[in-house]
Amino acid sequence: MKAHVKMPMTNEMQDLVDRVIERAEEQVNAEQKRAISRVLKLSCLILNEEFGFGAVRLNRYITEMTERIQKAVNTPEQWYFVDEKLETLGLPFPKEDISEREDHSRELMHEKGRKFREYGGNNNG
Repeated sequence: MKAHVKMPMTNEMQDLVDRVIERAEEQVNAEQKRAISRVLKLSCLILNEEFGFGAVRLNRYITEMTERIQKAVNTPEQWYFVDEKLETLGLPFPKEDISEREDHSRELMHEKGRKFREYGGNNNG
């Protein structure tokens, strides 16, 4: 017979778990940023080489892309309109799961709020 004893997690153990999770999230976020940057760089290169976009138009493209990404994060239902527009253009992208996008956006906003409070956002002085 094997005995199973459930030990409560100590504060030190919980701190260690929290740090490991935070570090893993940082690594995932960093890799996502690198992947997005690579796609943006390649799209700029293609727009330049294949379609003649110069520095001014590429900067406009980057600015517009940044704004639309932020809009999609803040209003996940925006993906519905993106999917509809691309479908009318005949582009074969899979449709976004709007509820999953909303959950992800809520997580991002919650994380921003947590970090703001953690680093003195509620400090009055």
